[in-house]
Amino acid sequence: MNHFSNKTLNENWYEERLALEQEYRKNPEKRMRRDFEPAINCLTSTGLPKPLARIHRVPKHDTSQLVPSDGFNEIQTTIQEKFRNPEVHKNREKPILSMIHKYNIAELALVDRPVGGPDNGFGSVVNKHEKGHDKLWRETSTGQALGYGQKLSAQGEQEQFFQFQNQ
Repeated sequence: MNHFSNKTLNENWYEERLALEQEYRKNPEKRMRRDFEPAINCLTSTGLPKPLARIHRVPKHDTSQLVPSDGFNEIQTTIQEKFRNPEVHKNREKPILSMIHKYNIAELALVDRPVGGPDNGFGSVVNKHEKGHDKLWRETSTGQALGYGQKLSAQGEQEQFFQFQNQ
């Protein structure tokens, strides 16, 4: 048998901790005791009938101020709400309103007009890249500072090698 109290805080500890002080805890003598019924008994180990033990029943726990009542009474379960009858609860589609439709299409002048202004830079309608923007720049800061060497052919490499060896 589970016992709920402020000390143990088992299972429904939230309701137990925040509930009002219960009357049956203040006055334990007010607990109800089941009336003695000789017809209800059990057999002992010797086979003789023994009346059932009577226990004090705890009255209903008062949780009236524990769960707030905001006036919204939910009477359906989550599964009943999610799986509704699709024939009864159809999603209504809103009409799509557009500015251009078959009644005013004749009023639109769909003619290409020239757009003035520069092709790129400030004042252009669509900013375009300058000519040569995709050119590959092979210059490096070291090459600009110290200069670029000469690329020799295979014969020039051999001549330079032999000159270096003969020195």
